[in-house]
Amino acid sequence: MHRFHSPQLLRCGLLALPLGIAACSAGSGDDPSGETVGAANLRLTSIPPEVRCFQVQVVGATRTEMRSFDVEQGQSSQSFRLDRLPIGSDTFSGAAFPVACSKVDSSVVPDWVSDPLVAAVLRGIVAQVTLIMKRNGVSDLGVGFADDEICSADSQPCGDDVDCCSGKCSSRICTSLACSEESLVDLATNTTCAGFPSPLESDQGWGGGSYPCDLVDGLNAYSTWARGLAFTGGHQDASGGPPYIEPAGVRHAVIDFGAPRTFQKVVMWWHGAEHTPEFGSLELWDGTSWVGVGDALRTYGTMHAEGADSGYSDSDIYTFAPVTGSKVRYTFDNSGNNILGTYNVHGWLYSMEVFGCPTE
Repeated sequence: MHRFHSPQLLRCGLLALPLGIAACSAGSGDDPSGETVGAANLRLTSIPPEVRCFQVQVVGATRTEMRSFDVEQGQSSQSFRLDRLPIGSDTFSGAAFPVACSKVDSSVVPDWVSDPLVAAVLRGIVAQVTLIMKRNGVSDLGVGFADDEICSADSQPCGDDVDCCSGKCSSRICTSLACSEESLVDLATNTTCAGFPSPLESDQGWGGGSYPCDLVDGLNAYSTWARGLAFTGGHQDASGGPPYIEPAGVRHAVIDFGAPRTFQKVVMWWHGAEHTPEFGSLELWDGTSWVGVGDALRTYGTMHAEGADSGYSDSDIYTFAPVTGSKVRYTFDNSGNNILGTYNVHGWLYSMEVFGCPTE
């Protein structure tokens, strides 16, 4: 089993209509205050003729950055650079105005706005951000209040699940399906790999990564690199295309709970960025078929487990509204790219954690 080092890359080519923003970020060093900072290239495409000013707000864990850019009239696209961005999980949002930036104040209403979007700004890792701009409609809104509730809030009495706004009635009291981050437990841990939860429906591993039981052993790092599940197929290395290690294609990592479980977060621990798929999806088994978990927020690389003898891994976090199923499946294409934008070697997974409420 070969090991490869991740190159630092900057590449950008996203398009969003009718007005798009694409950002490729990488660390740009430290600022004078000692804080690690990132940078991004901002490109506006398909600019409507009435837009004169574009503002982008970046909210990080430690600070908020607001940048304004004057848009040249008659230009269909323009590029700018964003420096000194906070490193970590940042929230991006944009607004476009029909006047020059110097004239924008609290009284000026933007013609175009975006929904907030969270993305990781990391050193050495490409973050791809696309903000879909929407026309900003303004109207007078009348609101009426009805006396009767159609469902009961949490902690209120109930007779059945349908009585509760959360959809869950426990001991005749409405409870929330979602749990706080602090109370979540890993439903996929099985240190003996006997019975359930079981990872044995996962696709085959290759070479030194042929251990599906490592996915549920509760460990994210090891004393040697030859652990986890290095999925069969994939490229010979991160710099080349075909020939593959063996025929590549769609691969799955599966955790079978043996009974329905409610969960709201999945954390994949990959053996380095060059083995992390650029794209992947999560599904649950509802007893009849595989269905998607819905909209999931992906955050890569915020945690690192070092290990020894290159037995390290990095986190790939997916969060979503609570769902219930007896199995969870992660799917990716082993002939595609990795999260760095180079060829995915073969997708090498050390651990798969599935988090839900303690009562589940």
